[in-house]
Amino acid sequence: MNKTNNKIVLGIIHSSLGELQWLVPHFYALKEKDLGYKFVILFFSKKVYNKALREHAHLNEFLRFGSVLQKKSLFGFLLINRKKVEVIYKDFWPIYRSSLAAAIRFCCTKAMLNLYPHSNAIYSIAQRLSKHAGDDLSMKHSAETFDNLLINTTYDEHYWKERVQPEKIRIVGSPAYRPNWLKRLNEHNKDHLDKIIDAAKGKRVLIVFTRPPDGAFLDKSDYENLIHTIVSVVEETRENFVVFKQHPREDSSYLKSLLNQAGFKDFHISELNPFVLCSLGHVSINFWSSTITDSIAAGCPAIEFFKYHSRGNDKWHLEENGSYVSFYSKLELCLMSTTKLELLEQLERVEFSREEILSIQQKNLFKVFNPNTEFEQGLAQNMRPTSLKTDFMDWLRIFTSSIKSTLSS
Repeated sequence: MNKTNNKIVLGIIHSSLGELQWLVPHFYALKEKDLGYKFVILFFSKKVYNKALREHAHLNEFLRFGSVLQKKSLFGFLLINRKKVEVIYKDFWPIYRSSLAAAIRFCCTKAMLNLYPHSNAIYSIAQRLSKHAGDDLSMKHSAETFDNLLINTTYDEHYWKERVQPEKIRIVGSPAYRPNWLKRLNEHNKDHLDKIIDAAKGKRVLIVFTRPPDGAFLDKSDYENLIHTIVSVVEETRENFVVFKQHPREDSSYLKSLLNQAGFKDFHISELNPFVLCSLGHVSINFWSSTITDSIAAGCPAIEFFKYHSRGNDKWHLEENGSYVSFYSKLELCLMSTTKLELLEQLERVEFSREEILSIQQKNLFKVFNPNTEFEQGLAQNMRPTSLKTDFMDWLRIFTSSIKSTLSS
């Protein structure tokens, strides 16, 4: 095979670290196929890029085999490299012909565009969704702008078939959960854990993953109750050293205030990657989040602790009695708790049956995220056979975006 690295795979990070945590292991899997690609990641957001620097793991790992592009350099990059770009990746939230990502794709006239998952989350387990119907499920992605929609699991098929053309859906598993990737990630990032290991002083490490109140998924009152309960629980179980990993958009002031009031000293608030943190964990406590499966993949049993509000959400499962549970608990990927008593009971279960619980959760994880490498292997043979027609407005949109980014930096 010709390994001149003339072919470019361009990944776009739009608005979230979750995108980076999905995309980098996928690119690593492609690199292992030795298809002769050069890998480039473009950050739309300077803020997300800075968060990636603080998270260390994924950006540092990617820079071992790829390069990073800022939006201010996008116009010049495409002028030189547009004919070399053969595959573009963009997160799978709606894309329109007027989107910047679509403009990039149409300027790279030989490229195909793959939409990829926002994280390692699960989006559905039902044949049809129970909440939305009719116009709410209209096709929100412009069909002309993308070629494939990549999803993590077969469970997600029905969710996406009601949003995009079914023939464009490709199930690829979750590349972040492959053992060779996890081993590599932890080997290269274990030095970042020294501060936590020293602070723990031999105590068992309990990892707590939270998310901010946003109205849609979590009310402010419920958020404060969950945080308060967790602080109360860790205060009562002082044999643990507790590491809090908050969502990148979460304000830490409320949590810090409660910890200070409680006089609890054995804790650390970290920005490190969930997979790396969980390599230390005896158990994790998770709000509704894909950190549940991240934890299991890293060898740490997971407990879910969350309050599901009555208005529901299409990311949750509606039980026959009218209550809501997460897909994670429904698929037996975590121990479920909604009250302080239940949380204490689940922690006690882990105390006595940790390895058995972890084994069951990891077995279920493999069933849900069974990897599929056929798509990766076939990328080289799956390029678009015909060129696209670039519009002047595409170049104008890219140029304007680059200028604005330069002026704001």
